[in-house]
Amino acid sequence: MHRVVEDARNMLGKIYYLGGHGVVRQYNLSLHMFKQMDDDNYDKFSQLYIGKMYLEGLANEKNEELGFKYLKKSAEQEVTQAQIALAYAYVNGKGADEDLNKALYWIERAVNNNSSEAKYLLGIAYYYGDDKLNVKIDEKYGMKLLIESAEAGVEEARQELEMIRKEQTITNEPDIDSDSIDDRSENKRNWFGN
Repeated sequence: MHRVVEDARNMLGKIYYLGGHGVVRQYNLSLHMFKQMDDDNYDKFSQLYIGKMYLEGLANEKNEELGFKYLKKSAEQEVTQAQIALAYAYVNGKGADEDLNKALYWIERAVNNNSSEAKYLLGIAYYYGDDKLNVKIDEKYGMKLLIESAEAGVEEARQELEMIRKEQTITNEPDIDSDSIDDRSENKRNWFGN
């Protein structure tokens, strides 16, 4: 009987976290349901949701260290959303010290798990280069990731490819003075938004 109650709390926690299908998203109720469970009974997606709520203070209880702990548990179980969130946490020093090597490790691990969002983020880093993450420009690999991401339906990747195509069209015009064209480094974007 105890397991049935735990499963019900777990399911309600997820339903209140996600919302939809007639249920209003309620982070406070979600966290309340999860907190009534034994820590060992959270599945990998519950750990993701708990981690995000604590890390971002979504349920009016901000605890970055605890949020980071749950995100890491979920990420280690190959949940790509958790791997991406963990990468952001390392970049921003939320719940752990800033560690750009670990941030890059987790985003690459999400790419290896075929995350379209991670492919977009890493594609940006490689196409433009990222000094902060020590990622050198690799246009071919960056473009490959951006195309895969766009083909999987990531709208930001499609928009980025369209912008790149327009920039390439402009720079390939024979009557444009090459000195007047902005260097790509001036248009550089970072996947973590800084």
